[in-house]
Amino acid sequence: MVHMGQCGVRHSPMRVRICPAWGLLCVVVTGQTAREASPLSRALGIVILAERNAAGLSREQVEAVTGVSYSTIRRIEAGERVPTVTQVRDIADALDMRASELMRLAEERLEREAARPTRPGRGRRARTAVGKRPVDNDSVPVDNG
Repeated sequence: MVHMGQCGVRHSPMRVRICPAWGLLCVVVTGQTAREASPLSRALGIVILAERNAAGLSREQVEAVTGVSYSTIRRIEAGERVPTVTQVRDIADALDMRASELMRLAEERLEREAARPTRPGRGRRARTAVGKRPVDNDSVPVDNG
């Protein structure tokens, strides 16, 4: 399956890359809405937040330079919104970076997260009433009488 990217060239779905034909950053996300941000969009938001903080810029300052609203920047950084190609480029410019550098950092972050082993038993523990211990059903005597 292919999808037409922002540059007008057909790309495979779920890819973010520099288009070889035009040299443009093509963000191709199919079947997802802003509410269903991809792992890459979430990683990109984390990278943007980190780079903005490292540059010592507030969201208001980035908004003034880019024209991207404060709330949109906040939602992108929180991984709640998939940024457009133009927004990625404008934010990268405000951070004195190339959009491709932001994407590379986001991809590296995803690779590190994928390589990180998961630890079993790190989920939430079952809650019990205050002062009560969980009941072990195997140790409860059964009255067969």
